[in-house]
Amino acid sequence: SDALHDAARTQLALLGNKLPNRLGNQLVNGNFESGDLEGWTVENGQQGVTRDQVRSGSFAAVSKLGGPATLSQEIPVIPFERYRLTAWGRSKNPPPETSVPMEVAVEFFDGKKKIDAPSTRCMLRTLDPADGWARLRLTVSVPARADSAVISLRRSFNGVTMWDDVV
Repeated sequence: SDALHDAARTQLALLGNKLPNRLGNQLVNGNFESGDLEGWTVENGQQGVTRDQVRSGSFAAVSKLGGPATLSQEIPVIPFERYRLTAWGRSKNPPPETSVPMEVAVEFFDGKKKIDAPSTRCMLRTLDPADGWARLRLTVSVPARADSAVISLRRSFNGVTMWDDVV
């Protein structure tokens, strides 16, 4: 698939969107500025917020040592609409060479039933902590019956990782 084609479809969808609530950020506390994980569900791992080395503002989410870690949030979606998700992540120590790097994933639901559709995910392109904050961005098209999506911020290795500015 042509990446420019997907970007053009997203831009057209945004330009044609006349409802004000559909353009705003659907995530609650995506910048973690509440000073806690309000709006997020800790699925696993030792998760919290920190003031240390944030990307912007005063707080960022931090996943501490202790194995895999996942933060997730359910948001309402509109069938056939396109959404763009941007998240900034960083690893404070290098992951093992065999691990999956930090990733953002989106799954769609019809009520509480998961829709059988290909999982959409975007992985961090760097494993070097010296690179600092790196952007993860993906664009998704909502399946026909979906009324919600679950956004997951994941780390599969034992290390310290951070998330900020998830919109």
